[in-house]
Amino acid sequence: MKLARGLPTNIAAQLGRIVALWSQEEHVLRNILANAAGTSIKVVRIAFKEPGTESFANTVRDLLIAEDVEITGDGLNIVTNALKNAKERRDILAHSQWGYDRGFLGVQLTRGTWNLGHLGRNPPRVAKKAHPEFLPIDSAYLSETRRQIRTCIRVTRQLDKTVAAIRRTLQETHLERVFPKNPPGPPSETRRSRRRSSPA
Repeated sequence: MKLARGLPTNIAAQLGRIVALWSQEEHVLRNILANAAGTSIKVVRIAFKEPGTESFANTVRDLLIAEDVEITGDGLNIVTNALKNAKERRDILAHSQWGYDRGFLGVQLTRGTWNLGHLGRNPPRVAKKAHPEFLPIDSAYLSETRRQIRTCIRVTRQLDKTVAAIRRTLQETHLERVFPKNPPGPPSETRRSRRRSSPA
C-alpha cells in the first residue's frame, strides 16, 4: 500500500461529518451515565472512562441495580448492537492509516487476525499487525457509516429519555420519604387532643 499524503476533498468532507456526528453520540452516552449514576455530566467526564461498546449496557445496568431498578425489554441490547456497529466503523476511519492499493483509496486494518480457515484444519495464526488487511473506502462506505451513527444516536437518545425518567422517579420517591405530603402532627399536639377528649 502506498501511503496517502492527502485525501480527496469529498472524502475529507464526509469524514468531517462522521467525526462531528460521533461527538454527538459521545455526549448522549455520557448523559445516560450521568442520569444512571444520579450525578452531573461533568462528574461523568472526570470519573468515568468511556466504556467499551459491549460493557456500556452492563455499566448502565449496574448503576441502576444499585438503586434497585432494572430495565426490562430489549432497549439495552438494541443500543449495544447499534453502538458496536457504528463505533467499529468510526474507529476504522479515525484511527487507521490511509493509502492506495492498486489505485483504490482505503485504510489498513491492523487489528485482529486473518481468517485462514480455507487452508484446512489448524491454519496458521497471522496477525494483521504483521500483515495488514486493505479495506477500500468510497463514498458509499462513508454514507453507510453516517447512517449507522445516526441510528445509534436515535436509539441512545431513546435510552437517555428512559433513564432520565427513572432518575426523576427515584428523586421524587426520595423527596417524599424525607418530606412526606401528609406528615403526622407534633406529638405534643396529639397528647393535648387526647386530654381534651377524656371524660372529666
